[in-house]
Amino acid sequence: MAFAFEENLTKGFLIIINVVFFFLGLALLIIGASINSDVSSLKEETKTVLNSVKVGEFDLGNHADNLQILFIVVGVFVLLVSVLGLCGAFIQKKELYILYLIFASALLVVKLVGIVLWCTMEEKIEGELKTQLVDSLHTNFVSDSISSGNVISKAWNKIFISLDCCAVNNVTSTTNDFDKTPWCTTSGECQQTNAEIPKACCVGVTETNYTSAPTSCFYSLNPRTYNTNGCYLTLKDLLKETITSETPKILGVGITILLVEILGILSAANVIWKVVRLKS
Repeated sequence: MAFAFEENLTKGFLIIINVVFFFLGLALLIIGASINSDVSSLKEETKTVLNSVKVGEFDLGNHADNLQILFIVVGVFVLLVSVLGLCGAFIQKKELYILYLIFASALLVVKLVGIVLWCTMEEKIEGELKTQLVDSLHTNFVSDSISSGNVISKAWNKIFISLDCCAVNNVTSTTNDFDKTPWCTTSGECQQTNAEIPKACCVGVTETNYTSAPTSCFYSLNPRTYNTNGCYLTLKDLLKETITSETPKILGVGITILLVEILGILSAANVIWKVVRLKS
């Protein structure tokens, strides 16, 4: 009698755990949808430039796009595991408990690896972003036009216009990030006529009138005629809004899921042990 009561108590505990597990899976789906909304707000030129930046093996633009898919897939898997646990608790089949134990254990390992990778990726973005952006500019900026040059070069010019920034680091003199770009060293208005910055960096220009920017801006760098702020901080803030802003939610949900998984695994193992002991 006492054994049956203890077994029912364990099964009831397993049901409660997997109900909580189910709602945590829903939370991951909501986070994935939230990331999707934030990523969709990124302009195409921003994604193009971010895709020229690699952190580890990841292109940042694609990383932002694929992140939402990852959370949705993991959220669905968490839901399926929780349903499997509930079925095992209600149907009381040892085989279902064993399957639940296997899948929950696998999910536990994946979550641990995922949390470590997430924290590592955030540190790498923080530490390598500026260097990678400078490399992208130095390698790809070949023209101060939004209609000619390579795709990344055009994207950089559009970013200068849309985000009211210039280069990667702040532009404080004629010596700046553009000096080592092909636009200044190989061909382009900088190399041919000694323009110091692209017309897209001038204050108040748009994609339709930037070609008419005053020479006092891009030749002479007269104060208040050009955007002195570099694009690094602006792009970094955009990344925080679209990727790392979800870190507290992700870590909170992830750690909670880990704890619930551990309880679920222990409960399932306990039920299996009791079933085996009862039949032996």
